[in-house]
Amino acid sequence: GDFIGAYTGLVHTLTEQEQNPYCFHYPTTFFFSQVLAIDAAKEGNLLRFLNHSNTPNLQPAWGMDRNLLHLTFFTNRPIEKGEQLTFNYGPHFWRHRDVIHS
Repeated sequence: GDFIGAYTGLVHTLTEQEQNPYCFHYPTTFFFSQVLAIDAAKEGNLLRFLNHSNTPNLQPAWGMDRNLLHLTFFTNRPIEKGEQLTFNYGPHFWRHRDVIHS
């Protein structure tokens, strides 16, 4: 698919209490026994406003650039002009939320 962009935010260690809907955990298990996350709650680009869909038009992918790990988004199908950009947040996002999602 076509490259849309990289998800940006502050990279820091993350405790359960600091978790928020704008955090993506790095795909490494632990860094000195702590979880690393990209947190776009206070700083980030427009990709932090991507919404959830069970039939998304974007696919996240982790990739390396200049020895840094980045979360990127690519299209997984043609996108119509004016169509909302979405991806599937996955089951972990919804586990502790009492919401209905589509």
